[in-house]
Amino acid sequence: MMSEIKTLKAYEDMLQKDGYKVVMFISEWCPDCAYADKYWPHFKTMYDGVSFYRVEREVLPSVAMDLNIYGVPGFVVYKNDRVTARYVDKFRKTFEQVKAFLDSNV
Repeated sequence: MMSEIKTLKAYEDMLQKDGYKVVMFISEWCPDCAYADKYWPHFKTMYDGVSFYRVEREVLPSVAMDLNIYGVPGFVVYKNDRVTARYVDKFRKTFEQVKAFLDSNV
């Protein structure tokens, strides 16, 4: 299971950790997010040294707005506390598409 971030403090604490971090932004009502949730845990075993997190857009709306996360699911890669890559649009993302994104960015 991925680490779920539910508070602004937890999000800020995550940013303070060194290394690569990938955050998946989802919404409870989103069928494409439910689809991504099925394959999301597999990435944790595929990328050593990368931390994976899950954030519900409606739980942390200020973070989502600051990052312009309007399409879900959305994926944001951080290196240390800096955003280095984004995969955010309104379309469903397959396992293969997200893997290709991660392969290129972590």
